[in-house]
Amino acid sequence: MQRNVTVNALVLRTRRIGDYHKGVSCLTPQLGLIDVLLYGAYKGKGKYSGITEPFSQLHLHLYYNPVKKTYKVIDAEEKNSFSIIRHDLPRFYRASLFSEIVLKSYGGGGDSKDIFILLRDALTILDTCNPAQVECTVIQFLWRFLILSGMNPDLNYCSMCGRQVGLGELLTFSQEENAFVCSRCGAAGNFTLNGGERKYLAYTARLPFTGAVKTGLVKSSVHPLRQLLLTMIQNFLEYPLNSLKNNLL
Repeated sequence: MQRNVTVNALVLRTRRIGDYHKGVSCLTPQLGLIDVLLYGAYKGKGKYSGITEPFSQLHLHLYYNPVKKTYKVIDAEEKNSFSIIRHDLPRFYRASLFSEIVLKSYGGGGDSKDIFILLRDALTILDTCNPAQVECTVIQFLWRFLILSGMNPDLNYCSMCGRQVGLGELLTFSQEENAFVCSRCGAAGNFTLNGGERKYLAYTARLPFTGAVKTGLVKSSVHPLRQLLLTMIQNFLEYPLNSLKNNLL
């Protein structure tokens, strides 16, 4: 591997290392999920300390140490600070949820370029959308993440009997199967999908992220659908999400 590399990066998490150094976890389309080190970031007014905060989009010039297998930041340029997210607590908490999902899934476990684009688009829309579109942005991020991870269940067939289910029938989510079952199979569950919600998910999955967020969703479906997708995500990760504690979302 080349020792000098240049990448685009989204900052997911930072931590202090020793007294002066800063560790930064980033998602990149080129290298996936990586940790980089900024020497002296906390010493005085560190040159890059301010721009390497969570949710920044950066252009990084790195030095790779093949012995230690570590990356050191040589230079950094900020492309987007997502300043509204940083100063709006509801949006900040939702961006933190996106970052935690990417971190706990090790970058989605698939094509890092696709996950990078998804996260970049989600943060861009979250930073610019009107308040009424915030929850639809969350729903679209969760649903598209499941699709990219190959964990989106079939919305047209019962996973137990294989029967095609009409739009007039409810599907119930089985956490044990991590799939949907029809009313005939009768599995108990806390989450259901009606025909309108199934049409919404199937239709918006084919749209660009921006268009999907603008697509109308019945208000009564927003919270149940978000909770269902969060449950599916946690089943996939096999870990609880810290972002959901204290009911901040």
